[in-house]
Amino acid sequence: MRVLLSTIGSRGDVQPLVALALQLKTLGQEVHLCVPPDFRDWIVAILQLFVLGILLILSYYLKRLPHN
Repeated sequence: MRVLLSTIGSRGDVQPLVALALQLKTLGQEVHLCVPPDFRDWIVAILQLFVLGILLILSYYLKRLPHN
């Protein structure tokens, strides 16, 4: 099975997905992560990675700001 796990956020959001991805990988699944670029060096050594662009991340946080 091919699995894509994705999140936008801090390490607290990313780390649980990495743990899940590693478990799926040990079960023989093809796993990819899609995460913010901050985590590239940490993850690329152990899993296949797709990096979300900075504009997408900025957009995510801007949507959460209160609007006047």
